[in-house]
Amino acid sequence: MVLLIAFLLPFLFFLIYGLPILKKEGLQSVFNTTFFPSVNLPPKAPGEAFLQTRFTYYKSLSPKGSRKFFKRFCYILNNKEITGAEGFSVTDEMRYYIAACWVQITFGLDRYKMPNYELIKLYESAFYSRKADAEVKGLTTATVLFFSWADFLDGYENTTDNYNVGIHEFSHAFLISTFKNGDFDVGFSSYIDQWFEATKVEFENLSEGIPSHLRGYAAVNNYEFFSVCMENFFETPEVLKEKLPDIFYHLCYLLNQNPLNTSGDYAFEPNTGVGVSIAIPLPEKAALTLKYTGYHWSYFIPIASSLCLLLSFKAYRDTMITFPEFLLMFLSGLSIGAIKPIRNRLYNFFSPSLASLFIVTCFGFGVLNIICLGNYYIPISNTKIDEYEIVGYTYGVRLADNPSNRAVPVAIYTGRSKRIPETTFDLKDDALGNFHYLRSKDGSYTFDVNEKHILRINYHYGLFGLKVVESTILLRVE
Repeated sequence: MVLLIAFLLPFLFFLIYGLPILKKEGLQSVFNTTFFPSVNLPPKAPGEAFLQTRFTYYKSLSPKGSRKFFKRFCYILNNKEITGAEGFSVTDEMRYYIAACWVQITFGLDRYKMPNYELIKLYESAFYSRKADAEVKGLTTATVLFFSWADFLDGYENTTDNYNVGIHEFSHAFLISTFKNGDFDVGFSSYIDQWFEATKVEFENLSEGIPSHLRGYAAVNNYEFFSVCMENFFETPEVLKEKLPDIFYHLCYLLNQNPLNTSGDYAFEPNTGVGVSIAIPLPEKAALTLKYTGYHWSYFIPIASSLCLLLSFKAYRDTMITFPEFLLMFLSGLSIGAIKPIRNRLYNFFSPSLASLFIVTCFGFGVLNIICLGNYYIPISNTKIDEYEIVGYTYGVRLADNPSNRAVPVAIYTGRSKRIPETTFDLKDDALGNFHYLRSKDGSYTFDVNEKHILRINYHYGLFGLKVVESTILLRVE
């Protein structure tokens, strides 16, 4: 008992004393308390001095916010290739600026790595782009970011002109990652369509030449409009909030940060952060959408539903339902998915192709699976018996590797497949006319016309009131 107490005491002490600090301040703060005076913190890592002296956004962060920023900053430096183009020599300070810009505009998001962008190329100054057929200061493709270093640096040294090449091109990259690569923050991708809807009036005004606080280049397309708004958002947030509050607050919501909250790690609280009236209110909680997301656990639902369909065919084989009835079940499920509110919700939640797949598999196959499998595996009655008088029969064959084929004359088949003799019975009053498999038996049977033969069906009723066949027996009545 003494040994047990001695073992548990340090653990209990940590739960009472250390865990709250760990949760609030992080692992480093736990070991930097007076309880562990001999433990020294690691020396400052490369780039931290740059952030503290040259990057204004970082200077306002709390110790906790600084750790979060610096961790992401180091990830970008260690995992992204930042190199010079046309012989331009890239320094550590240039890499620090690139990484800091990346982290700055993704600071409020959970996912920030954009794995499709592994390479960033820097030119000394403006460079020629064959895509634009012009000299450009920055360019974003599906996998690479290009910057004129002179113009990138000017964007951070001149912080009042609402022109920042770094923020502008990274904003393009976020949209490309979301729309075309499906690998970005779910909160961002869930709200980006609503953001464009909330700012549509301003974009349309710009397109029609109506003067705006935003520069005219924002009217080129949605990508440029978003990037210009982002430049204003980070360079002159007070002015953007005053001139275009809808754009400002919906950007706060989209990016989950408020650049005016310099004393609170730029955190944004939708319920308390809006101080003015805006045309389209912010939602209390944005509805999750997987429209632009590359992967989600729910994508396994169509796979599971399709696999269950194989079991449903087995259940269909042993249930007294016809194929038209089987098809009607599928169409009934599809009709549920076609109901307008359900259909609209799916098409808002998923991409169009994925939404269509969900309608077919989750509603079409889903209803089919529920009825067939539920009826097959959940009996609601004991075994019952039906007997049918046999009034005639025919001989034929079927292939051994495809036993579901109906018996047909031997001459139809060619090749080396093994043929199995099969007898199909004709029942009185054309009973079970649609259920060939119940009226068929392997082998050839000889009947005496003076004898009476009966086909006995043992079955039970399933959950949905359909007959599930347990066995068929051929009887000769004396």
